[in-house]
Amino acid sequence: MPNPAFKRRQRGRQDIYVSKDEEESLWCDPFQALVIAERVGLLSGRPDEFVMVLLAAYTGMRFGEVRGLERKYAKLGQVRVQWQLREAQGKFTQAPPKHNGRRSLPIPPFLTALMSDQLKRVDRKMCDCGTHRGDYVFRPPGGFHWGRSNFANRLFRPATDGQLVAKGPRVRHRIMLDVDGRQVVRRGRRTIQALEDRAAEVWLPVVDGLTPHDLKHSHKVWMDEDLIPDVAQAERLAHSIASIKGRATHISDRYSHVSEPMRQQLVAALQKRWEVSLRRRAKTGPSRLPILQELLRPYLRPWVVSSQIPPIGGAEIIEMRNDQAV
Repeated sequence: MPNPAFKRRQRGRQDIYVSKDEEESLWCDPFQALVIAERVGLLSGRPDEFVMVLLAAYTGMRFGEVRGLERKYAKLGQVRVQWQLREAQGKFTQAPPKHNGRRSLPIPPFLTALMSDQLKRVDRKMCDCGTHRGDYVFRPPGGFHWGRSNFANRLFRPATDGQLVAKGPRVRHRIMLDVDGRQVVRRGRRTIQALEDRAAEVWLPVVDGLTPHDLKHSHKVWMDEDLIPDVAQAERLAHSIASIKGRATHISDRYSHVSEPMRQQLVAALQKRWEVSLRRRAKTGPSRLPILQELLRPYLRPWVVSSQIPPIGGAEIIEMRNDQAV
C-alpha cells in the first residue's frame, strides 16, 4: 500500500503557463497619448473625451475613477479621487476607489486649464440613475455615463488601432476622415480603396491593442523615467511601495513620506512632457480638432507662402499656404 504522505518529485522540464492577467501590459509615450486623445475627440465630435483621455494619462486614474469624478472634487491645480463608478449589468453604482485609494492628485498647469474649460462646458446637472447621485464632470451625449466596453469599442480602440472594432458583418477597415474631420462611412458598393482615395486622412495604428487601463501603466513608466521617488509614485497610483518596487516593504520605506517638493517635481516633469509632445505634434501639421488646434497655435508659425502661380493675362495670384511648426 503506497504511503499517503509520499509526494512524487517533479523531474525534468516543466512548462510555465502565464495567465492573461500576468501578461506584460502595453504603454504609450506622451506624444502617442496626445494623438490618441486627439483621435478620440475627433470620433466623438466633442472636446470632453479629449480632456478625459489626457486626464487619465497624466494622473494615472482608473477609468472608473475618471468616470466618477464629480465637479466638487475637480479643484484648481488638483483633482480629488473620492469615488469611482462601478458598472455591473449596465447599471452604475458609486463605490470607494480600489483598495480604498482616496487621494488628491496635483495636476500640471496645462491640465488645470483644460479641466477649468471642461467645467464651464458641462451642464450643472445631478445624475439621476437611481443608485447614486452626483454632478459628474464627464458624461456622454444622450446618456448618463460611459460604459467601459462602449467607450473602448466606439472611441478608444479605433483611436489606438486605427481601425474599426470588428462587430458582426462589419468590415474592420482603417479609420478615414474628410477635410472637415468627420469620419468617412462606407455606403453602397464603394470599395475600401475608393474611400481611401477620397479621404483626406487615413489612420495608422498608434499602439495596437492599447486599452484605457494601459494609460495608468503609461503614467507609471513616465514617473520611472523622470526618477520620481517611489513613495510619491505609490501615493499617486494608490499602490503600496511593495507593489511599486515588486518586493517586500523594507523598514526604511515605512518612514518615507511624500513632501511638497516631490509633488512639485512630478508636476514640473509632467508639464515638460506635455510641452515636448505638443511641439512634436505641431511638426505634423494643424489639427482638425478645434480644442487641440488652439493649443498648437503658439507652436505654429503664421501662414507662409510655399508656392504661387504667376499672374497670366491679369489673373489673380493663387497662393498655396501651409502651417509650419516652430
